[in-house]
Amino acid sequence: MATEQEATTVETSGVLLGYAEDTDGDAFSREDLPCKSGGKPIWLNPEELLTAEQITCGCCGRVMKFLLQVYVPLETVELAYHRSLYVFICRDPKCTDKAGAVKVFRCQLPQENAFYPADPDAKGLKPRAQDAAPLPTECHVCGLHGPLKCSKSGVHYCSAEHQKVHWVKGHRKVAGKPPSIKVAQAQNATEKAMAKFLFKEFEICTEDEPEARAENYLKEQALIKKYEAALQDPSTAQDMAGYTEKDLDALAGNDNEEDEIFEQFQKRVGRAREQVLRMPTFNSGAQPLWTHSKQRLRPMDVPPCPQCGQARIFEFQVMPQLLFYMEEEWLDWGTIVVYSCPDSCASETSYTEEYAYCQPPFAPVEFDKR
Repeated sequence: MATEQEATTVETSGVLLGYAEDTDGDAFSREDLPCKSGGKPIWLNPEELLTAEQITCGCCGRVMKFLLQVYVPLETVELAYHRSLYVFICRDPKCTDKAGAVKVFRCQLPQENAFYPADPDAKGLKPRAQDAAPLPTECHVCGLHGPLKCSKSGVHYCSAEHQKVHWVKGHRKVAGKPPSIKVAQAQNATEKAMAKFLFKEFEICTEDEPEARAENYLKEQALIKKYEAALQDPSTAQDMAGYTEKDLDALAGNDNEEDEIFEQFQKRVGRAREQVLRMPTFNSGAQPLWTHSKQRLRPMDVPPCPQCGQARIFEFQVMPQLLFYMEEEWLDWGTIVVYSCPDSCASETSYTEEYAYCQPPFAPVEFDKR
């Protein structure tokens, strides 16, 4: 452990940070195996797409928006040599911090597959077999599987909801119309309107979290140990019936007026304020960085993997800084934490739903001034 007499920096934390970078108009492709936010998803397996039914909000029943995807290969797991996780969020701010309003799906492929070369140094994609079935159509609006089709234009949609959105945004002016300058102008205006329907697109580039200065490191570690011990203490797993919010805060070590977890969050994020993603490196044991003391998730509260029964582990978290880049004033969160199966076990479908938890944004305590 570092001491005040040691060097002014300490070892890195075992955490990768993601930063939002402009795409400069460049389009993503499958061969990029991208980490990205906004726009439409880039499917790891183009033969299997998520459907609107899978991405429906558990609160309001509407089709959720694609938030981001992270490419996290596990070379130690045969079936997860290629591995991407896709996060979707409800666009209704009334739903954001409720169960079912954020969903995450895992898709993975072995090293030998029909799409990507087995040689990691090879470029491009494998050519498709001549007898291969056509790839499924994508929704023109969001990129999900598009089984529905406009009878006038042949454009595909994932749902009647998105067909209506496209129609209202201007498709009604061009559907079934013969080519002309006026139709081309209307089509261009429609596509611009539809681009705004999606979240702004950014590439997510990762690098190691910067080192902490030794004078801040000791204080950071003390705060981290304090609340992690409270979260993992088996005594806190007892039935909480009858406990007041103040009692529960005391159990978690938050019985003071100042929110120490929020202070610790600010100090840790201060190492790199533009981070939009935090992801533990392999076997680092890093835990989520909660934004404040309220509504944190204890490890025992994370549902186990439904396939193998193992306790899910921390995969990555989406930071509130991403909201600044998205320019979505109506959306807000403290942090979105994703947990996944430690063995990335296979399921009967190409997409395995993992667990995402949204901690609401920090709200300072209002004291009674009477």
